[in-house]
Parts: sequence; structure tokens; C-alpha cells
Amino acid sequence: MCGLLHDIDYEQITGKENMDAHMKEHCGELTKKFLKEIDFPADLIRVIQSHNEVQNIPRDSRLAKALFAVDGLTGFIVAVSKIMPDKQISSVKVESVIKRFKEKRFAAAVNREHILSCETELGIPKERFVEMVLESMKDLRFKNNINN
Repeated sequence: MCGLLHDIDYEQITGKENMDAHMKEHCGELTKKFLKEIDFPADLIRVIQSHNEVQNIPRDSRLAKALFAVDGLTGFIVAVSKIMPDKQISSVKVESVIKRFKEKRFAAAVNREHILSCETELGIPKERFVEMVLESMKDLRFKNNINN
């Protein structure tokens, strides 16, 4: 649920045209308010808020560390899928993600250091982490009949 709800405030806060303001608000009080309204557990609210470094909430659980690392990677994988001939996540291979990861201009907005925290904070090598996330995305796509 943390993965699904981690950007719950996205449409209600300052737009990305003012990125500094957007990041200051993201996962702040509005997120806390929304999640409390649905009786979301306080420890999981903290996990969600911690994925935005600006909130200065320590990532002190394995779940918080995983959410932080996976957040950019899912977007990166979607970007890789967009350059595939069929534009499908099902066509993306781990090797394609790793290759594009090295290209700084590809999906330039994605912070690679956040993704690489899988190694330092979770002890999972980048290649294995990419494999796990990619396979999960493919599995979810199949189960939910999502186009991409």
C-alpha cells in the first residue's frame, strides 16, 4: 500500500513548474492528512513521508529504504519501455535498464543515487534490484491487464 499511496498528494500540491515548492510540500502535511483520514497506520505514513528527503524523516526501516530506492526505478523502467518497439514493459530486459542507467541524458530527471541506495541501504546489488522491480512490474501488468 505504501507504494500505491506514496504520491497521494501529487495533484493537490504546487505543480512541478515550481519544483522547489513542489518538493517542499510533497509528502508533507497534506499527505499526512489524507492518510490519517483513511486510518492509514502512523508507521506507514512515516515510511511514505520519508521517501522525500526534503521532509527530513529518517528512513529507519527496510520498507522505507526500499520505497526510496524503488521510487525512481519504476519511472526509469517505464522510460525504458517507451523506447522499446512495442512500448511495453513486458519487452524490457534487465540489461536494457542497466545500459540506459549509464546514460546520464536518458531519463535525466531520475536520481540514480536514490536507486543505487538499494546497494548501500538494502544490501541488494543494482542488477538484482532492477531484476526484482522489473519482474514485479511485469507481473502486476499481467495480473491487472495494464497496457504499460
